[in-house]
This record gives sequence, C-alpha cells and structure tokens, in this order.
Amino acid sequence: MTKAAFTYFDILLGLASFATCKMIFAVRAVHLKRKQLMRWILTLWLTLIFVGCSNTRVHEPTKITLISSNTILFDGSITQQNVAVFEELLNAHFQQVSTIVIKSVGGDVLSGIYIGELIHSHQLKVIIRGVCASSCANYVATASSNVIVEEGAVLGWHGGSLQSLYGGFEHDWLDSLFTDEESMKEYLAEWQLKERAFFEKVGVDQSLTVLGMVPGLKEK
Repeated sequence: MTKAAFTYFDILLGLASFATCKMIFAVRAVHLKRKQLMRWILTLWLTLIFVGCSNTRVHEPTKITLISSNTILFDGSITQQNVAVFEELLNAHFQQVSTIVIKSVGGDVLSGIYIGELIHSHQLKVIIRGVCASSCANYVATASSNVIVEEGAVLGWHGGSLQSLYGGFEHDWLDSLFTDEESMKEYLAEWQLKERAFFEKVGVDQSLTVLGMVPGLKEK
C-alpha cells in the first residue's frame, strides 16, 4: 500500500468511525432494533474495506529498478516502453547486473520476445516472484538456464503463436489492437516468425506454450 493510499484509507477509517458513532446515537434516539443497527454498521464497514482496497490497486505503477548492485526488479506489464526502460538500466549496469526479479501478468508478445532475448544474451538469472504469466512465462522464464520460482509464485502458460493450430484465438484481444484484418495478419506473421526464432535460440521446445491446448489432454 502506498503512503498516499494509506493516508486516504486512514481518513476513510476516521470518517467511518465518526459516522458510526453518530449513527449509534441516532439509532438510540429512535429506538431501532439491535439487528438492524448491526446490519447498518456491517454494511458501512464492508463498503469502507472495499473502497480502501480497490484504491490501493488500481493505479499501481510499474517498477523497474535496481534493488541491489547486481539485481533488477521488473514489476509490471511487459510493454515496449517498459522493456526500453529495462534495457537502458541493464546497459548502464551491464558489468554488475546478473539477475532479474520479475513479477508480471504479461503484455505485448513482441516486447516479451525482445526482453527474453536481452535476458538470454546477458545470461541473466531469473527469479519469478508472485505471478509470471503469458508473455512473462513464454519469453522470460524460458530465456534463462538459471530460473528460481519463489515460494508461492506461479508460472502460467496459456498460449502462443502456435495456438491457432488448436482452434484459434479464444479472446478478441487481437481484434482490439487493429483496425483492419490485414494489419492483424501481418502482426501474427511477425509474431510466429520471431517466436520460432526465439525458441530455437534459447533451446526450448516452442510447444511448451500450447501444451495445455493439446486435444485429449483434459481427458487424460
């Protein structure tokens, strides 16, 4: 929780406490039943908790920073901009940096392939923290020969450029990126070429990304 969010949450707690006290006195004045009073108080506090928690998560910024002399933390989405920040930091400290700690639900696949190539070429150790899914699992976890998954962390593969072989893309996220079908086809073609070349370079079986889609797997 950030300092700003914590302060806001404290203010809400204070307001809720004040409102609760006023409500109790008001209830006593009109002689409401105890069960109705407790229902009102419970509703107020549940609303407070929901608002407080949601405000601490919506605008969490991506963190890409040195957390020690030899370790970069990458906490956030894999985007072209974020990967550029990572590359700049890596190049500035390439003689010292040997490890990346990553927590990411994924992002742009071409940017994911590029950060994977950086990790592979610099022979970085990868530490998975929290969740590493989608492009993170596909191209970061596979890029290193030295990977540690911390206790409680999760690696999640759910598809790649080969998934069209198993029934196509289930989600319309590609459609939202492009205004015409031709641009989408060009993007898919580039993704397929770069993904194949990437897995050949790092020495990992490309089918890893789509094993969960193999027909009959669920039955087995």
